[in-house]
Amino acid sequence: MKPISDDLLRVRLVEDGLSPAEVEAHLASARRVAQLPSVAPRATASLIALAQAEARSMIAPHSSIWDRLQTAHFYLLLRAQLRLIQQEVWAASALVMALGVVVTLITYSPTQSMELMPFALLAPLVAAGGVAYLYGPALDPSLEIELATLTSPRQILLARLVLVFGFNLGLGLIGSALVSLANLDIPFWSLVSVWLAPMAFLSALAFSLTVLAVDSLIGITVSLVLWGGFIFKKLNTALPIPDLFSAAWLPWVWGFALGAVLLALWVGGKEEHWLKAS
Repeated sequence: MKPISDDLLRVRLVEDGLSPAEVEAHLASARRVAQLPSVAPRATASLIALAQAEARSMIAPHSSIWDRLQTAHFYLLLRAQLRLIQQEVWAASALVMALGVVVTLITYSPTQSMELMPFALLAPLVAAGGVAYLYGPALDPSLEIELATLTSPRQILLARLVLVFGFNLGLGLIGSALVSLANLDIPFWSLVSVWLAPMAFLSALAFSLTVLAVDSLIGITVSLVLWGGFIFKKLNTALPIPDLFSAAWLPWVWGFALGAVLLALWVGGKEEHWLKAS
């Protein structure tokens, strides 16, 4: 493409209303740009080919699964969100779970209902308390910057839920294993089956209420009240309250948990709803 002459450029700049000094400044800039070395098409093609080869090498067939995982988008997102979640969440969950293990072993009695063991009562509540603090202004001081990235709010919210619920689920499994190893009268899977469904139910409830109401206190309060009602029902079986965690209700409990999480992700994935949290 033929470069424009100084005279023609000067005429066009004057027609645009620029002063003589501004015209000369623009001309000087144009001359400097014209003197820059141009990149030949062949050199550009070589650079593109080199970049493509480098990208292919990152996902080469001989690379390990761990190498591929480290470059996966969701893995990188999990690492980023791990830094944002308050450190107190991890410490508090681990401390309460450990306390539940100790108290369960100290107070164990062969006649005690497994559903009323301290560890089985604490595990669901700890998980619900953790996920209730995944959404809100305290966790997103740079909300405008986050919303400007290519990662959707829904992915961010899902990553946080996976991190916190997965952490508490792991603590629950480790705690149950420790209780079973310390007291062989308490089967591992029987103990897990007692707290697993309530943990999923309460966590999903706390998570969805927190996102919908943009208030962590509402999520944790409602979950605490419902869990207290369940415990009261176990202590007084004569109460006309359905046992939500009996075998007959379990499909509904898991269905509710899945539906509540999907609803929270759908609502919380809208940028305008995130802006309410700020």
